[in-house]
Amino acid sequence: MRKMLASLLLASSLVGCATQVKEDVELPEVITEGAADSWAHPTEFGKLFQGVWQFGTLDPSSNQNFPAFTFELTADADVSVVTRQAPTDEPELTSSVLYVYKQRDEGTWQRIARTEPTDDFARLSKNLGAGVYRVIVKGVEQEATGQFMVQLRCDGAGCVDPAEQCILGSTFHENVDVKEGALVDYGSKVLTATSQMNDALKAQIIAAVRESAHDDVTTIEAAFEAVDQGEINRYRFYDNLAGRSLIAIEYGAGDNSYGAVFVEDGTEVAASINDGDIYECKLQPRACVFGQSMGEAAFMPDMKQTSDVELTDAAGLSEMLQKQIVAATGSTTVSEAFESVDEGIIYVETFRHQDAREFTVVRYYGGDNPVGAYFRSDSDVIVASIGDGEIGGCTEF
Repeated sequence: MRKMLASLLLASSLVGCATQVKEDVELPEVITEGAADSWAHPTEFGKLFQGVWQFGTLDPSSNQNFPAFTFELTADADVSVVTRQAPTDEPELTSSVLYVYKQRDEGTWQRIARTEPTDDFARLSKNLGAGVYRVIVKGVEQEATGQFMVQLRCDGAGCVDPAEQCILGSTFHENVDVKEGALVDYGSKVLTATSQMNDALKAQIIAAVRESAHDDVTTIEAAFEAVDQGEINRYRFYDNLAGRSLIAIEYGAGDNSYGAVFVEDGTEVAASINDGDIYECKLQPRACVFGQSMGEAAFMPDMKQTSDVELTDAAGLSEMLQKQIVAATGSTTVSEAFESVDEGIIYVETFRHQDAREFTVVRYYGGDNPVGAYFRSDSDVIVASIGDGEIGGCTEF
């Protein structure tokens, strides 16, 4: 393993020397967070999870020049950070530079590695010890703009077990105010017993309060009576990898932070908050194989498009495809489906994953909005949906 990593580093170094590409702005050896230095306030993209392709963006127009991801090792490990182009055939960003910093103390980071600039996407491999690390991905040019993908690969005693990773991390409040990355904070609201609440929210609050010592709570009135100051915080997060909303119900009980996290309007506890820490998490960070937006599937890692057709009627279509079209459009018959979509046109694509999974996507326009659904090719059960061009509710990773 270490010989392979050394070879990658050598190859990267040789490419950098050969191309003679120069980086417009080199980041410093030490970052001490403060207002004086622009690089000291990189855009926080939250956790960099092991073995998961994540998205990042460079956007100088919004002062987003230094997307930063963090990860932690508990012991020595061989680590690789890999970047690649956004899932499109016309990427705006075509190269990157990687920096790795290690946290020395609160607010201070020491640079321990960087890649030489080239005209391609960077990758970096290094043996690291226990500690907290920050990865900064930046462009070669100061005004570089565009989306990229990044993945952390880890081998050794210090690596987390991928099956034990949680999109919420290990501490609940580390997710607050993170506006980019795998998990986005969409804000919070303080609720009291007089707040307007639907039945789903009431059920979530009752279930969350039962996560503390108040496991006898069965009514919404009793739930508010059981918490400090009679106040409960409702947080809205968005899982950017799976395309789903998460609701966190958090409150004080004896001056300690408790609560639970739920998927959308569901009432099953997906993670518990106990004294501010996350327990019993069922929310693994997993990237949807189709990407984040319509049109990305063909360019996602490990995916290949196998067909792309435009249909105007059901003539010659298989029984399964007809069922998929009906399910995707919410129609009762396939004829009704074609009548309900803009210009009577339905687009069907098929894909094959390197693990041999095969998928079918049925997409169309409704009121000029791109909509549709993804399926396993042998099933009419929707595994992801398209709404206004965005992918949501993904269950294929």
